[in-house]
Amino acid sequence: MYKILIWNMRGITNQRTSKRIKILCMFHNASMIGIIEPQVSSDQIQKFKMKFEFQLTVENHKGIWILVHEDTNIRMVHCFEQVLTVSFQHPNNKEALFTVVHGSNFRRS
Repeated sequence: MYKILIWNMRGITNQRTSKRIKILCMFHNASMIGIIEPQVSSDQIQKFKMKFEFQLTVENHKGIWILVHEDTNIRMVHCFEQVLTVSFQHPNNKEALFTVVHGSNFRRS
């Protein structure tokens, strides 16, 4: 079974939050995780990829990350300010899509 988690972190550097997400990923044997609002620069994604024990990353540079295990063939389909969609090969050899949407009630100029 392919398991995907999504979490609105509101700050990935919070140790309690990071520890909780790592435990959840291990407990559920997550194949992929969508992270919203890491609130760190995208150059730190590699650090957290290793911390959470994932091998691949996709990001939109606006606050949406997708971390993936190496055995997953993944490609970016759509990348917008509040939406990131990836395509991946499901274990039954069918293509599947994973979309992470970050809806904000603040209008950006």
